[in-house]
Amino acid sequence: MIIFHFSMAWLSVIIFSLILGLFGFYVVAFILGCCRPFIQKEIPKVSLKNPWTKRLFLFLVGFNSFFYFQQCYEWISPKESAYPSAKCYYAAGNVVALYRAFLSPSNPITYWLVYPQRILYAMATPLIPQEDGELALWRYHWFVYPHARDFSMPHYLYESNTNPFLRKEGAVATFTWEFIKAVHNDNFSDKNIREHHALRDLPLAALYLDEMYNHEKVPSSIFVTPEAEEVIAHKPMVYLEWQQNKITSQYLTQEKKDWYKERFDEQWLVNQKSYYIATTAYEALNALASKWENSPLMQKELKQHPSLEATRIAAMIAMLERGAFHYKLNMNDISCTHPYVLHYVALREELKAMADNTASLLIDNLEKRYIEGGIGAELYKYVFEHYCNYTLVGGYDTRFGSKPSKYAQRPLVLDYGKVLLENQQTNNTTKEK
Repeated sequence: MIIFHFSMAWLSVIIFSLILGLFGFYVVAFILGCCRPFIQKEIPKVSLKNPWTKRLFLFLVGFNSFFYFQQCYEWISPKESAYPSAKCYYAAGNVVALYRAFLSPSNPITYWLVYPQRILYAMATPLIPQEDGELALWRYHWFVYPHARDFSMPHYLYESNTNPFLRKEGAVATFTWEFIKAVHNDNFSDKNIREHHALRDLPLAALYLDEMYNHEKVPSSIFVTPEAEEVIAHKPMVYLEWQQNKITSQYLTQEKKDWYKERFDEQWLVNQKSYYIATTAYEALNALASKWENSPLMQKELKQHPSLEATRIAAMIAMLERGAFHYKLNMNDISCTHPYVLHYVALREELKAMADNTASLLIDNLEKRYIEGGIGAELYKYVFEHYCNYTLVGGYDTRFGSKPSKYAQRPLVLDYGKVLLENQQTNNTTKEK
C-alpha cells in the first residue's frame, strides 16, 4: 500500500513542478512584455519551445524529486516513524514548503502555494487517526509557521463561510490553538516528528497565539474547543460585589437590571475563555521543560539555540500577564503567594539573566518586549512590588516622561492591590491559626 501512496505523492511533486515551471514562465513573460516598450534593445520573446525552457522544467522535476526522496528517507526510514503511507504526502508537502520559505507567505508570488499543500493534507488525512497530534502538527507546520516566524498576520486569519479552502479548517488561529493542545496532550505516535517539530515549535506557537489573541483581538471562541465550552457552561456564574449590587438594586428598573445581568454574563464568559486559553498554553509550556530534559535531540538544540528557552519563558510570561492574572484578580482569587505570582517573578529574572549573559539579538528583543516594555510588564511590576513587597527585574518606560507613580491612582491598579492585600491577610490569619 505504501508503494501506491509513494507513487501518488511523487506524481503530485511532478505535477507541482510542471505547474511551478509554467507559473514562472508566465511571470517572466509578463515582466518582459511590460518592459519591452521602455527598452531600446530588442528583447527575445519567451517561448515554451525554447530549449532553455524545457531544461528549466526538467531541472525543477529533477530537483523537486530529489528533495522529495530525501524527505521520504528522513521521515519514513526511522524505526520510530509512524504512518509511513501518510509520510509520503508529508514529504511532498515539504517540497512545496521549501518554496514558501523564500518569500513572505502573503506575497502574491507565493500565496498560491498554500493550495497544493491543502490538497496533499486532504489526501493524507484518512491515513492518520484523528486523535493523533500529528495532524495538528502538519497544519501548524505548513499553514501557520510561515507566518509565525515573522509574526505576520495572514489575510485568512478567520474561518470563512465563502471560501471552500478556508471553511472550517482554514483559520490560522484555529491551527495554532490545535497544535498547542496537541503538544499539551502529547499524543504523538511518531516519536521522530514529535521531537523534531512538536517539542521544538511549541514556544513560538504560544507567542504567536499571544500576538493573535491579545494584539489582533481574535475572538476567544476561535480557540476554545467544544469540550472546554461544555466545562465552562457547567461552571456556576460568579458575580463580583459591585455587579451583584447592580443586578439586585432597588433603584433600577427590572429592564435595566436584566440589561446589566446580560452584560455581566457575557463578560464572565469571555473571562472564563481567556483564562482557559492562557492557563492551557501556560501548563503546556511549563511541562515542556521536563520533556526537553528527556530528549537528547532537544538538549543539543538548546545548546545551539538558547533562544528556544528564552522564547518558552517569554511565552509563559505573556500567558500569565494577559490571561491568568487578569482573570484571577477579577475573581478575587489570587494572593501574593499564589504559585502563578511566584513563578512569574522567577520567570522575569530568568529571562533577564539570559539577556544579560547571552549575546543574542532575539533574546535581547524578547527581554525588551516582555520585561522592559509593554503595559503588562510595567503594570504587574508595579502591582507586585507595591502590594506584595517583591522586587521585580525590569524597568518602567520613561521615553515619554512617565514614572511608576502613573499607576498609583489608576482604579484598576487600586482594585488589584485590594484583592492581593485582602487575600494575603486571609492567608496569614489562616497560617497563624
